[in-house]
Amino acid sequence: TVSLSANPSSAVFGQTVTLTAVVSGHDSGVAAPTGEVQFFEGATLLGTASLIDGTAAIPLNSLAPGDHTLKAVYTGDSNNGTAWATIVLTVQQAVTSTAVSASGKGPQVVLTATVAVVEPGAGVPTGSVQFEDATTGQSLASGALASGSATATAPVAAGHVIVAVYSGDV
Repeated sequence: TVSLSANPSSAVFGQTVTLTAVVSGHDSGVAAPTGEVQFFEGATLLGTASLIDGTAAIPLNSLAPGDHTLKAVYTGDSNNGTAWATIVLTVQQAVTSTAVSASGKGPQVVLTATVAVVEPGAGVPTGSVQFEDATTGQSLASGALASGSATATAPVAAGHVIVAVYSGDV
């Protein structure tokens, strides 16, 4: 038989998840299972690991946000037949933090937003940032993220609070 688990059991994008398969024989008179376990998502082979004391594991860190049906297939050996197990792993979007700054004087100010992924997630956010005047609720400008940073020039009144809104990239 095969049992399959993921650690952590729920992850965020970019976080490393370890898939672990434990293989055991039904009959105590048969030699302990040896060989390999193949790990799949659908028909896509994610990796192969050798059994060590009945356990095989692989790390994953490239699963997109969403539900993933994962399968561990024990390929069998001369004493033990093939067996498999499946689990569903949910990967959430990574949490981000956004910081905004302004530079320059006069009617046009350069606004810069920096968006970063909060651990345990990983990666560089993409998409765009909307700069808004929190004092008036007015949208000022938008900027595309490049390497986690977006810049735009906009009219900003003295004493007004400016916010940068990042809506995600998926």
